[in-house]
Amino acid sequence: MKTIIDIAKTELKTLFYSPIAWIIMAIFALQANMTFIDIFVDFIKYQLAGYPNNNITTELFTSDSWRKAVFPNVQQYLYLYIPLVTMGIMSREISSGSIKLLLSSPITSKQIIFGKFLSMMIYGFALVSILGLTVLFSMFGVKDLDIWYVLSGLLGIYLLLCAYSAIGIFMSSLTSYQVVAAIGTLALLALLNYIGQVGQSINFVRDLTYWLSISGRASEMVAGLISSNDVLYFLVVISMFISFTIIKLESGKIKKRIKIVSQYTIVLVVCLIIGYMSSRPALIVYADATRTNHRTLTPNSQDVINKLEGGLTITTFVNILDQNRYHAMPENINKDLKRFEQYTRFKPEINMKYVYYWDKTDNPHLYKTYPNLTDEQIAQKVCEIYEYDFNDFLTPQQVKKIADLSDEGNRFVRLIERDNGDKTFLRIYNDMYVHPFESEISVALKRLVMKLPKVGFVTGHGERDILKSGDRDYSSSAQSKTFRNSLLNQGFEIESIHLSDSEIGDDISILVIADNKTSFTEIETERLNRYIEKGGNLLIAAEPRRVKEMTPLVSTFGVSFKDGILVEKGHDFAPTLIINDLEKDAPEKISYVFNSILKRKFKITTPGTLALDYSLASSKGYQVTPLLKTKDKNCWNEKESTDFVDDDVVLNTEIGEQEISSTTAIALNRTVGYKDQRIIIMGDADCISNGEVSARRSGFRAANFSFFTGMFQWLSNGKAPIDTRRPKLIDNKVNVGKTAGKFWSILFIWLVPLSLLVSCFIIWVKRRKK
Repeated sequence: MKTIIDIAKTELKTLFYSPIAWIIMAIFALQANMTFIDIFVDFIKYQLAGYPNNNITTELFTSDSWRKAVFPNVQQYLYLYIPLVTMGIMSREISSGSIKLLLSSPITSKQIIFGKFLSMMIYGFALVSILGLTVLFSMFGVKDLDIWYVLSGLLGIYLLLCAYSAIGIFMSSLTSYQVVAAIGTLALLALLNYIGQVGQSINFVRDLTYWLSISGRASEMVAGLISSNDVLYFLVVISMFISFTIIKLESGKIKKRIKIVSQYTIVLVVCLIIGYMSSRPALIVYADATRTNHRTLTPNSQDVINKLEGGLTITTFVNILDQNRYHAMPENINKDLKRFEQYTRFKPEINMKYVYYWDKTDNPHLYKTYPNLTDEQIAQKVCEIYEYDFNDFLTPQQVKKIADLSDEGNRFVRLIERDNGDKTFLRIYNDMYVHPFESEISVALKRLVMKLPKVGFVTGHGERDILKSGDRDYSSSAQSKTFRNSLLNQGFEIESIHLSDSEIGDDISILVIADNKTSFTEIETERLNRYIEKGGNLLIAAEPRRVKEMTPLVSTFGVSFKDGILVEKGHDFAPTLIINDLEKDAPEKISYVFNSILKRKFKITTPGTLALDYSLASSKGYQVTPLLKTKDKNCWNEKESTDFVDDDVVLNTEIGEQEISSTTAIALNRTVGYKDQRIIIMGDADCISNGEVSARRSGFRAANFSFFTGMFQWLSNGKAPIDTRRPKLIDNKVNVGKTAGKFWSILFIWLVPLSLLVSCFIIWVKRRKK
């Protein structure tokens, strides 16, 4: 060990007597510190301007979004520096002939290489220490910096540096020319970055080449998740190239070339086997370094996973004619598997399968491009363009033997199936995120282990239709398969209820009555009353034109509709569009989903609504929680006007119209036996319609779909949607002002790099004097 340390000391002296090592450190410090100060100063400015800061640790060090933080930015150019340092570490010995003296001395090849690698480890630590200065400053400059999260990123950067160094030392041992060694190292690093794309359509080869790829290997640790797979990758790569270098040095003593080749082969095969085995989900160990464990499934999701006893298969069906096919084509399978890594971490026996087929689907662009071709001919054309083997794709008849996907529109979909035969679909969505989040995946798994709430939509009296896609209907809110926030995709079962046909079943958790155009018959009313008397939960959505039909229904709960229709002036829209505010205590009393509405100051729009009078609700035994309220200015109950298109609405105090804040939605609850009965009454049914849920208007942001989700979360007693909230981030403030910020900018951007260059100059002067 002493010999290895002596060699490392000698190598470090040689390294730091050279200006290259100092210049690289100075440039490295300049680039890293400029990125850090640029982001940090922005946080100071935001805070002084009164804007809230949030998640500062991520934004400073680990974010890989539109503005890369310090660590991802460093990863981008790190590969350019190490070859310039390692290019002479062995080639210098070879060109000068000193390698022969070293090999003829009592020093072994292993000691030589370990000593030189140790010197590079120390140099790498020096580079990481420069990043450590920004971390040290942030510990005092940022309120509650997530230090373990940042240290995880530093570990990833350091291991990446060591891997680059091992590769650089090996390439330097192959030639006596330093420039050739540097170029060779860059070429090999480029190969290791690219190799992850090689053979991705071949199962076994895909796993090996993807594992070999060094691209993004430190990213998981930078993002706060340390896994045995990633750590072992770096250790294996380092060991492999160190072993290659030792074999190269020893090769001069071996006459038989076949023996040398066999040694290289054995090392390579052993490393590949270790790498392949270490990447198996069942063998991977994880450590989440983040304060809030945001790289780990939430407790509710873990609880669902723990209840999934036995095997679980997730089969992804990919239609070559679907516009979303590329998400799981063979070359992207490893990327797709990453989307379920948090789940395989807790249930490694999850079996991921992929089925490729062709069938008619909704892809207007493709059918417009090939209007005269059949589905089979178009599929063959697509396969020809993208160089797929058409024979690998099942026909519509063949895929139907596995699963009938016609109800899913033959779109990209996953079928989750347990060994006991229970199954459910997991979909992608028509939004900017496309893929399901933890909440959607977990609720799909939850369907397999427990009974989820069933929502019954009453029909037969002209109510809003859950099957139609018109603006006033409810298909998007209720059971749209492509809308992320639909009840179907958030864990509810959907059913149409005809009160005239039979009693309301005990399996109905929530009953929805939305804008019935005609009154219920006597027998229907009796059945509805029996459901209410049993403690059934209910959502009633009224309309100004249906006061007569719906008054008998809401009066059961001590609620009535005030005369007239609410109007609002002061905006550019129709006066009947009411821009409601959510009541401040609604998140605490009703649903956590409402928190984001209040926090972001979103509005809830009701295009034509009634004001509610709930003064008698308490006498019926109900506790009332107001949900939505109008403004107290420029808003009143209009009792005269009926034409809200051509006529101008005018406040007439003589007939009782007055500007006052009105309630447009309320929540009622009472105890019925062992049940906590929950009821929501709204003065407007359009609020949660297809058109209004997706409406966008200038001047304000509406969150009707969040309001809709929150209502049903409360009505279902929290059973759905699944709660995937995480603890609130607390690193939301900088402790540095504008003046201090300028001082630290000068220190990091100018003084630190200059001090390194001055050190280089001082050493150079001393060397010249000697």
